[in-house]
Amino acid sequence: MNEQVLSLAHELVEIGRLRENDDSATVLQRLVQRAKRTIPGCDHVSVTVRVGDSGDTGLGGLETVAGDEVPSVAHSASEREPWPGPIADAARYREPRRVDDAQTERRWADFPYRMAQAGFRSCLALPVPTDRHPQVCFALFSGEPHQFSDHALDLVLLFALQGGAAIDNASLYSDARELVGHLHEALITREIIGRSKGILMQRLSCDDDTAFDILRRISQHHNIKVREVANDIAIAQERGELDAALGRWFTDSAGAPQRDGAAG
Repeated sequence: MNEQVLSLAHELVEIGRLRENDDSATVLQRLVQRAKRTIPGCDHVSVTVRVGDSGDTGLGGLETVAGDEVPSVAHSASEREPWPGPIADAARYREPRRVDDAQTERRWADFPYRMAQAGFRSCLALPVPTDRHPQVCFALFSGEPHQFSDHALDLVLLFALQGGAAIDNASLYSDARELVGHLHEALITREIIGRSKGILMQRLSCDDDTAFDILRRISQHHNIKVREVANDIAIAQERGELDAALGRWFTDSAGAPQRDGAAG
């Protein structure tokens, strides 16, 4: 492999590596900025993803999530249907689309006007391979015609591949962090409920199941979470205010022990 391409590949791995609080949009912004500086003749780079279903085309809505600062060649989720052009086709058919010169382009009626608004003449759009998103498109634009030849394709493919990996990794990372958060929350909840049950078992001379049933019935009666009841009881025990807390929770709670029993 060409040394320049190999060096770039290593750099792209670092650019695409997730950092603390990164999301896919942040990583993609780093990639498009590097692509613009690296690919010869490239004046603008964008990444566009499918965001839902719309219209009769079966394509769904598209939104440009990186490189959207040039609105005439960017897609917006607010569009009733994606405007016809190489980005929409590359995303829909999963095939590259190249425009050598927008001034002579006839496949999409409105596209030459969009390119002219942005000052571009040539474009290359290709699908990004991802596992977790059905349609992602990497697009390059140049102010010169015939800019994106086969010679530049190796570099473009490197960026597209890394873009797909970045999107998948960011999605997995986000899912993993959410899962860890849920597990951590569950462990804390279990610990608090366990402490509260122990307090009730000692104070009311009941078993584990009965203690949890008391917490559950109080929760249902007052329409709050079991964890909140358990946490209040645990804090009250630490403060020496357990009798007052039990009296408050047991008041008018159907099926709960009487206040005298709670204080005994």
